[in-house]
Amino acid sequence: MRRQVRLFLIVHILYRPALIPKLWPAEPLRVIIKLGTIKEFAIGEYPSVQDTGKAGTGLGTAITEIKLHALVCDAPAKSFILGVKNHNGYYSCTKCTEGKYVNGRVYFPIKDTNPFLQTDEDFFNNKYEDYQIVETIFIKIPKFGPITDVPLDYMHLVCLGVVKKLILLWLTGPLSVRLSNNMINNISEQLMQIRNSVPYDYTRRPRSMKHVRLWKATEFRQFFLNSK
Repeated sequence: MRRQVRLFLIVHILYRPALIPKLWPAEPLRVIIKLGTIKEFAIGEYPSVQDTGKAGTGLGTAITEIKLHALVCDAPAKSFILGVKNHNGYYSCTKCTEGKYVNGRVYFPIKDTNPFLQTDEDFFNNKYEDYQIVETIFIKIPKFGPITDVPLDYMHLVCLGVVKKLILLWLTGPLSVRLSNNMINNISEQLMQIRNSVPYDYTRRPRSMKHVRLWKATEFRQFFLNSK
């Protein structure tokens, strides 16, 4: 008798960094490796993914039920894969239905009781006309929620969003929150002191605060989590 196995998948859309040696602590299981633009890859070419959650897929002596647990990608890739509005649009949030303009930018305010939260059911029924552009093959995958199973983009929201905004406020914001030149220079000196002590697995070494507008997401993450 064949044993029953359940397999939960987390799909992560990766680009060139996936090819960098020693990026992952363990060797990943390669399902597909592709070079080129993401638009050349169509998941619709693989219709079997629609049936994995129904009858199961045979792997050796096991019958495996495959569940797509999460779809992880950055904001631009998410817009393309889900067939929704680009990440900088007015109706672009993957969790809320409506934003608001503040100083020429689109914001999605956080409220304790937000009446404008999206649901999987409404997405399946194409009720978000201002958000959904084209139909995505992912809605045909059983037990996958295009809203609940697609996490927010940590890199753009936290590293290049909140952390960068806070640092720029401390450097060039109103006097009530701006740091003094001595404090800024002190922080820069400490960053330069630890520059040569950063472990090999860190992708970038710390840079001075005067170069903050050139920092990459990994530098903001390191400043936020590790540079103390």
